[in-house]
Order: sequence, then structure tokens, then C-alpha cells
Amino acid sequence: MKKNILLISVSLLVIAAFGGYYLINFNQNKRQAYEKAILEKARLLPQAPKEKKKGVKSPDQPDMAAFQEYIMTMDPETGLVPKKSLYPSYLASMAMERNKSAGEYTPPVEWEGTQAMMGGRTRMIMFDPNDPTHEKVWAGGVTGGLWFNYEISDVSSWWEPVDDFWSSLAISSMAYDPNNTETFYVGTGEAQTARTIYRESSGVGVGIFKSTDAGETWELLPSTDQFDYITDIAVRDENGTSVVYACVASGFYHGEDFQSHPSDGLYRSTNGGDTWTQVLPDIAGSPGKPYAPSDIEIGPDGRIFIGTMENLELKGGATILYSDSGLPDSWTVYGDYNVTISNEAQYNIPARTIVAVSPSNPDRVYAQFAAGYTNGFIYYRGRYMVKSLDGGSSWEWVNPPADDWSTLAWHAFVLQVDPINPEIVYTGGLDLWRSANGGEIWKHISDWSLMYYGGGDDYVHAD
Repeated sequence: MKKNILLISVSLLVIAAFGGYYLINFNQNKRQAYEKAILEKARLLPQAPKEKKKGVKSPDQPDMAAFQEYIMTMDPETGLVPKKSLYPSYLASMAMERNKSAGEYTPPVEWEGTQAMMGGRTRMIMFDPNDPTHEKVWAGGVTGGLWFNYEISDVSSWWEPVDDFWSSLAISSMAYDPNNTETFYVGTGEAQTARTIYRESSGVGVGIFKSTDAGETWELLPSTDQFDYITDIAVRDENGTSVVYACVASGFYHGEDFQSHPSDGLYRSTNGGDTWTQVLPDIAGSPGKPYAPSDIEIGPDGRIFIGTMENLELKGGATILYSDSGLPDSWTVYGDYNVTISNEAQYNIPARTIVAVSPSNPDRVYAQFAAGYTNGFIYYRGRYMVKSLDGGSSWEWVNPPADDWSTLAWHAFVLQVDPINPEIVYTGGLDLWRSANGGEIWKHISDWSLMYYGGGDDYVHAD
């Protein structure tokens, strides 16, 4: 009997010992896996400088604060914040939205302005056509929504947001109806940065917002809910009919491709955005895949010019198209620089194209092309400039300002012609350059680095 009791006791001790060892080892493995997962995520975050310079304030790191909140609330088993923890926040945000709509919203925290003189990246600016004083201006931020200012010439005037709760605050473009200037269209989604570059920026759009009362109220057009990125919008008077043109592209965001549907292309609407027809031809060698437009310009004679960008397959960039009717099968394609760039040794990805038409001379048209190369990420630069003296029928090479005139051409890339003199043209990457003789000689007229070194608030980073 005593032997049996002893045997049972020894067996229980052995089981307990092995069980304890197993539990300790199991918990250690779980802990190690948890720590490894956190470290892998932490490595993706940008690191602050390790050495602090005397007299220089250390930079804030809101991304690290957000990461801290994440690891404090996530479930180690799934790596996600539990839905039961998110749901109360969701209900609170919905209540705030309802109260705001009813005029009863009270912020849970009191805020005051910091008197900061700079905001985030602004993709769109439009003077209000209904203001005879030309003081009211609209502006769209790629992460901040749509804003307006009643007195743009007053340096102390305030910018007011239209709505902080729009389903997308990535504002890319805006246009008004020339036949009814109280009708506005606003495009969302910033395709310019939706690329495999060294950092992600901005966000996916939700289509086009429309206002018929000069911006007092807005609605999201249901017909555009599958347009993930609107790069540009224009409204053209066609024999008394206001025809809307929307440049639709696709992009890469948070590790996923966001393909606009039914496809990339230039979408045309004759009924205020109720229905649309895609009008651009397919990319050469890519049947069923229309060009992805990055820019639309309408000349003083009504001719429509399109500059393209590369699609998700890196096809179709560095191309100019034009049409007088805007209808399918009416487009002339100029793709010489698509071929030139494709054959280069390094910068061989034809990319974003910007077109500028002289408001005073429809025959004078300028364009510039970006090209990219792959080195883990894709890097883009402004590479070529051209001009046309016959409305786009033929093109000639223009000497660009300098080798480093545009080093961030996926989003800092502008081109404009003086409204009176077609010989005066402006181009920009991070800085602005001006030519008074049609692009033969360029003058450097801004320097973004002065925002850091004594230039003051008049100098801004141009991206």
C-alpha cells in the first residue's frame, strides 16, 4: 500500500515538474514571439536622430505615440486591437457626427490656435468665380480636406474647413461649371504619391463631391464611388452643355493595389456627373487598359490636352493626348518620350506628364515629363521638356532648367504659362524657375531651403 502511495506521489511530482517546465517554456515562446512581432513593427517606424544637438529641440514623434497606444491595446494572439475596444470609440465618433449635424456638437477638449504659419501639402487652389472682389479662395489639402478663405489678401485672415468628417479628406482637384458658376466639383484621392516610394503619403479617395450652391452644401456623386483616385477635373462648355471631365487613376496604398473601376481613364459626363463614359484610347500594347491621366488642360480654343502617368503596371506614362471633341476615337497620341524614356539605361520608367497651354495663344503649348528608376523603391525626377508652336501637332525639345530641377516629380511637378505673354513660362519641382524666352534660358526664382536658413515664412517646401 505504501509502495503504491509512494509511486503515485512520485508520478505526480514528475508530471507537475514536466507540466511546469512545459508551461514556462510555452509562455517564454509566446513572449518571445510577441516581442519579435513588436520589434519587427517598430523597425518600420522612422527613427529620430540619436544625437541631440545643443540648443536644438528634439522632434516630436506622433508615430511613436500611436505605436505605443497600439501595443498597449492590441491582442497578442491576433496582433490587432480587439473589436470590443474599438466599438465604444466608433459609437462616440458617430454621436459626435450626429450632434455636429444637429448643431449641438461640443468638443470634448478645448483647442486653441498655435498661430502656425504653415500647413500640410496643398494640391489644389481655386479662386471663387462668384466673388467679384476675387478675395475668396478655395484650397484642398491631401490629408486635411477642403478649406476656404474670404479675404486672401489679408495676411491675418482665417482659413475655414468645409467639413472635417467627409469620408475622404484627400482633396486633389476642384473645378467649377462655366455655365453655372455655383456648381463646383471636388476630386478626392492623391494618386501622385500612391506609388512604391520611400514613404507612404495621403490616402485613397471616395470619388467626386458636388455642390450646386457655391459650396454651401455638398453631396458625394454615387456614380463615382469606384473612382479611387481623381487626379484632375475640368468642365468645358460644349455648345451650351456643361461637360465634366474627370481624370481617374489607380494607386498603391498600405501594401495594396487600389484599382479604379471600371478602369483608369478620362471620364466624360454630360449630365452633371450622373453617368460617365470613358473616352481615352488603350495604352499601346495593353489592350483593355486606357491611359491613366495625370493632368487635363483646356486651351482657349477649347482643345483638350491630357498628360498621362504610369498605371499600376508602370505602363502608359510620359504621353500627351489631345482632342477637339473629347469623344472616344478622337484622340491624337504623342508618345515619343514614352519610347525615349523606356530605352534609357537608368531612368527608364515613363511617368507623370504635365501640360500647360498659353491662355493668350492656343498654338503655344508646353509639357514636361518625369521618369523613374527602381532601387528597392521607385524614384522619379523631371527629365524632359517640350513645346509646340502649332497646338500640339508637332513638338520640339526644350532645355530644362537644371539636372536637379525636379527631384520629387511624383508629386512636386508644376508647369504654367503667363496669361498674357506665351514666351513666359514657369516650371517647378521643389523650387520655381522662370523663362522669359520660351524655355531657352531659365532663372531660379525661389529657394525652399531658405525656410530653414533665414528666409522666413515667405519660403515654403513646395511638396
